[in-house]
Amino acid sequence: MHPHSSINVGHHMNGADDFRNECKFAFLAFTNVRVDIPNVGITLPDGTEVVTKFPIELDSQWQSWLGIQASQVSGANLVLARRATNGFPPESLPISDNTNWDLAKQIENVFSMLRLFGTIEYESAFLIIGHVQKGRAVCQNFSKFGRYEITRGCLPWIIREEQLVNAANLSQAKASLLASFADVRNARIFRGWWALTTALQQFYASDRIHGFVRALEALIYPEIGKTEKQFIHRCSLFAASSASKDTARQALEEAYKMRCDVEPRCRRHPPMQLERCHADDQKVQLPAL
Repeated sequence: MHPHSSINVGHHMNGADDFRNECKFAFLAFTNVRVDIPNVGITLPDGTEVVTKFPIELDSQWQSWLGIQASQVSGANLVLARRATNGFPPESLPISDNTNWDLAKQIENVFSMLRLFGTIEYESAFLIIGHVQKGRAVCQNFSKFGRYEITRGCLPWIIREEQLVNAANLSQAKASLLASFADVRNARIFRGWWALTTALQQFYASDRIHGFVRALEALIYPEIGKTEKQFIHRCSLFAASSASKDTARQALEEAYKMRCDVEPRCRRHPPMQLERCHADDQKVQLPAL
């Protein structure tokens, strides 16, 4: 949704600094998520602000456009926020440009890293970008944020300050690693990252396990013809302590064989066999993702 509208700058950043004039911003807001952070909010090492209330107030025009979603946005209980006060020509402040989208990408990266720490359950998520000028906030883009699903049987996780800080640090490390590649599309590790994040957005286990295995393969870089053996051996080195190696190897072997078995069976029998594949996938207990 792209119509421009003015919205009042809220004075409730839960103790965080109010929005400055002449800045661009991006919010990633979640509703009904389990979170346990100070009410005053926190600022992460990469500059991302985290608060438990939506920091601006939607005006009547935007409430009309968004309908029921307006109350969901206003009721968000976890918001990741980024702002930029420089790095762009003053005349481009009211223009939605790369600066806005870079802010959005930064908070998306923090959340994707946070998702690796545990299973996060939320009702809905929204991405909002805009700017503040002369004390007025203008919302320029509103969209729903892609949903990260939970593997069935895994308990929801509570988001805490320590994990948020770690996620921001990992996001910065990922950005540094990205900068070292001339073309990240040809980098094996980032093809694995893409497989993992895509898998986390799938609902059915048979769709998820394919991406999980591909992500690990990208990390361990097995030799051709030795993929299964090296997948089990190399992944077990970091999947469990020495006391649990046998259990880890068994789970990894089942996961690898299941991935190889599910795909051809599902392609041969799309309507009925697919349902069975989804049920069979639940037999292997993998880390909560």
